[in-house]
Amino acid sequence: MKPWLIQRGTFKKIPDQEIVGLDSLISYDYMGSSEFEWGALPQSLTAICQKWQSYKVNRMDEIQDLNGNYLYFLSPEIFEEVSWHEGKSTIEDLKGIIKNLFTKRDSYQLKERSNCYEHIHGDVFSGRIPETNFWWDVNYHWMMCFGKDIKRLILAIQKVCEKKSLPYDGGPTVGDDIFSIPIFGMDALKNKITITDLNGRATIISLGNVKSVIESPERVIVGVRTRSGTDKDLDISIQPCAKRDFFVKLLQDCIELNQRKNFHV
Repeated sequence: MKPWLIQRGTFKKIPDQEIVGLDSLISYDYMGSSEFEWGALPQSLTAICQKWQSYKVNRMDEIQDLNGNYLYFLSPEIFEEVSWHEGKSTIEDLKGIIKNLFTKRDSYQLKERSNCYEHIHGDVFSGRIPETNFWWDVNYHWMMCFGKDIKRLILAIQKVCEKKSLPYDGGPTVGDDIFSIPIFGMDALKNKITITDLNGRATIISLGNVKSVIESPERVIVGVRTRSGTDKDLDISIQPCAKRDFFVKLLQDCIELNQRKNFHV
């Protein structure tokens, strides 16, 4: 399996009762290539619906967005060959591909950019986080998104199956128990992140100003450059946990990026 055509999109902020299909839930990015036109998306969606009862929900524990939400993907257990020289691929093969998409910039020569890497690490030049939060491989018929949006995505596809008079009972399901419960709060907006620590204190960090990060058993010390050009240490009370590891890794990535930009604030 080799990804080639990955459609980008953004979830619309609508209540669940207004979800009547995939188009009602997702705003698709214009991809700019003819391969995404001429019915490519409807054909892939039909293929998904026809085998919906064989689809499963999987979580990528090593990939989280800026808000600490895990990445989930919808896929069959076995993928059919797209090219004659390909063998059948499995979910484990797909997990490796997804990991590369989010952890290695330009890991695959896609027809159009996916923004997967940038969604986690920011644009390599501007540091901006793209709004993209939905991805759809229209060749191999799998989709992915973050956090509880996976439940809304399942609902949307069930609605499509219903319209096509195709069975959807027994298809993928997900309960609230599989979602991570935040140990401390993180809310990201473009290049800023708000941390609410264990003491209930909120701290806003501009990711473009991060200079250093030091961990201790009960806290994280973040060194930042202020608007006046002076340096300041932010003392944030956070117990060791997977989400803290994600937060620290995010800061470390920002430090590396900021060093390349020479801290142009």
